[in-house]
Amino acid sequence: MYIKNRSIISALVILSIIALTAFPAAPAYSESIAQEELANSENLSGVAKGALTVLALRMMYNRITRSPDERPENGDETNGSNGVTPVKLYGETIVIDPGHGGWDPGAIGPTGLTENEVVMDISNRLYNMLNENTAANVYMTRYSDIGLSLSRRAEIARNHNADIFISVHNNGFGSPSANGIETYTHNTNALRSTYSLASSVQNRMVSALNLRDRGVKTANFSVLRNTRNMKSILVEIGFITNPHEESLLRQSSYRQKAAQAIYDGILDYYN
Repeated sequence: MYIKNRSIISALVILSIIALTAFPAAPAYSESIAQEELANSENLSGVAKGALTVLALRMMYNRITRSPDERPENGDETNGSNGVTPVKLYGETIVIDPGHGGWDPGAIGPTGLTENEVVMDISNRLYNMLNENTAANVYMTRYSDIGLSLSRRAEIARNHNADIFISVHNNGFGSPSANGIETYTHNTNALRSTYSLASSVQNRMVSALNLRDRGVKTANFSVLRNTRNMKSILVEIGFITNPHEESLLRQSSYRQKAAQAIYDGILDYYN
């Protein structure tokens, strides 16, 4: 609640303070030292209670009289979706790489859904979450349906001096029974913290999307090999070639869950 008339609140708080401090409890007179010590301790207890009450009133006054513009930004005063107050990621640079695009549709599902369409949407959602809820510098390797070489994607991340590079993909396989989620790092990435980031994101995706956990793996993918100087991971969000998982990836709500899971995994890593 925001009360514009601060003078009214100030008057109420001042009256409460006067009532607590101007009329202390009458001292107890005793005939023995023991009784006198008891009376003094009771009087001090009353003073302490009064001081705590004044402090509580002051805190309440400060809270209700702050205008919305003066209040902490989202994330300072409330918990994030993972139950932990989100860190602001000041000074951190994150590059999101929507896989494929343009002339390269990526893997294609049984009903024609393309990997490019899915990962572009998820990447945009993740980009917006990071921009709106953190102070990180956030970039994408592409912002529209264009084709980019693998080397160019890594080059963009290096040019931005990225701390984190996340390449977003859907998996594909000849057998429609292949299923689940997996996250990759490069097998020669020098940063041990890369595995921690990959694990945080993988755990969040498995929990949120309720698919088989295929684990964190290593691979010699070009975009990971050429971004070994940063924390670089490649996420495979389900098998688009699996009929059930393709049907899930068609859903806007499911794509939102996927973006939220990656976002929460990043916050888990930093927290």
